[in-house]
Amino acid sequence: ANRDGSAGLREHTALKLFRELGVAAPRSTFARVSANDGRGAEGYLGLYLLTERIESSNFLKREFGKKNPDVFKLNIFSGIKVQADFRYKGDNVAAYFPKDRTGYQLKKAKDAGRAQRELVHFIKVINGKTLPAGKGFDSAEYRDAVKGVCNADRILKWFAGNMVLGAWDQLATPSNAFFVNTRKSGKTFFDVAAWDYNHSSGSSPFKARKGGFVDYAKMPVDRVMDYQLKKPVSRPLLDNLLKHPEFKLAYAKHLKSAAEKMYGNKGIVARLVKNEGKGGRGDAIWNAIWFESAGKGVRDVWNSKPHTGRFFTAAQTYKQIFGHGPSVYLSWERQPPLRRYAQRRHRFVMSAASKLAAAARRALRR
Repeated sequence: ANRDGSAGLREHTALKLFRELGVAAPRSTFARVSANDGRGAEGYLGLYLLTERIESSNFLKREFGKKNPDVFKLNIFSGIKVQADFRYKGDNVAAYFPKDRTGYQLKKAKDAGRAQRELVHFIKVINGKTLPAGKGFDSAEYRDAVKGVCNADRILKWFAGNMVLGAWDQLATPSNAFFVNTRKSGKTFFDVAAWDYNHSSGSSPFKARKGGFVDYAKMPVDRVMDYQLKKPVSRPLLDNLLKHPEFKLAYAKHLKSAAEKMYGNKGIVARLVKNEGKGGRGDAIWNAIWFESAGKGVRDVWNSKPHTGRFFTAAQTYKQIFGHGPSVYLSWERQPPLRRYAQRRHRFVMSAASKLAAAARRALRR
């Protein structure tokens, strides 16, 4: 079961956003699960979010046209020797794939050696190491080289969606991000698939410098920040692409599109909450949570801890889905009501994206 305060809605709505943006993302749906003891007595096990597996042949065929492309799962976290941050470490494959644990996890490939070599080539191109002497990241040569090894526009959409969602778990750490080498025309050609968004739309387990929790509604959109939004962290895949004005302009447009699709007046969150009390998706989810409570009377049910292990009570979940007021807190996490976060993040992103687009247009006029 998805145990966060919005009962899986953060994950579900984020994946929906990426599909609307045209980025590969697994389909998801909700299920109320019960089990019996073999003698006819049933027990309610709670509300679960069912999500497709990215490594499945059906998903890969539908999204990328191939059942068996090279699939890498990327991670950045302490305890691994090589972080999957797209930094160039030379041409030696062993520098990226040591014998002990690496952040570049090859999940699927017909030829592991070739798959690893082609990932290294992709990283080399992204970092400008194949450019002619005197040519930089703002050159036509860099633009064309990048477009030759990856679906640059979809990767920019993926970054834009993550920024709009405030998805620190995909930015400060590409945790559980999937990159897929579709080998267009038999050559290196990487694409991306969205995954793992329970920590998005304002979900914050990190303490801020001046007390309270980090406010991801104010996360910058032109660079990746650390968990606490204290300082930028180097992420060459985004940093280098945004050095080219054409990529920067496209990225700014994708930011606006993602903000409007997710948090606009007719966006995903608005559609979810507008039919409160009328049998919409939000009602169905909250009602399923209600029956997870271990309480017996109405008031007790409203405020009792769910027997399924979900962190938030029925009252707190209702506030997450439909509320306007202050955030819901646990000792280790803050989760603002979805529509309140939506309004604040939408305003911030639209303003920041306009400034980014203006800078890109000025660069293109030079």
